[in-house]
Amino acid sequence: MVIVLTDGANTYSAVSDGGYANNRSTYAAYGYTGLTYPGSGSVTRLFMNTSTDIGKTTYTGANYTAALDEQMQTLCGNAKKSNVLVMTVALDLSTTDAGDKKALDALKACSSDSRFRKDPTDPTKPAKLFWNATGATLSDNFKEIANELSNLRIVG
Repeated sequence: MVIVLTDGANTYSAVSDGGYANNRSTYAAYGYTGLTYPGSGSVTRLFMNTSTDIGKTTYTGANYTAALDEQMQTLCGNAKKSNVLVMTVALDLSTTDAGDKKALDALKACSSDSRFRKDPTDPTKPAKLFWNATGATLSDNFKEIANELSNLRIVG
């Protein structure tokens, strides 16, 4: 089981500081985006295994986000194919902000289906294991997560 807790969109820092010119970013989880990853051929680690929609030499925040979005969906898909339960929790994202809405949609797509709860808008479908928590709802959201987990069964 995996619980993804986030405060927003997938971002990676593009920099305009000349001192980072060859690196193309500050150092983060995927390393520097301007440096070829060993064993990858000619791409950086961030751009490895991404589609042709992602510019492999486009060093902008928007392209970094697109690459991270693809990486996240691949990771979520692989986890669910391996029967790993994926729950996602956003922290107070707005459904009216375009960037937040995109992040919410990505988190919903990433999450697994509930094994026992039904979608309140369509009872013929399972509920997604996704919560958009606020300070006021966080305690109740974690109770729902605990309830979902307490219904897990070990199957041999």
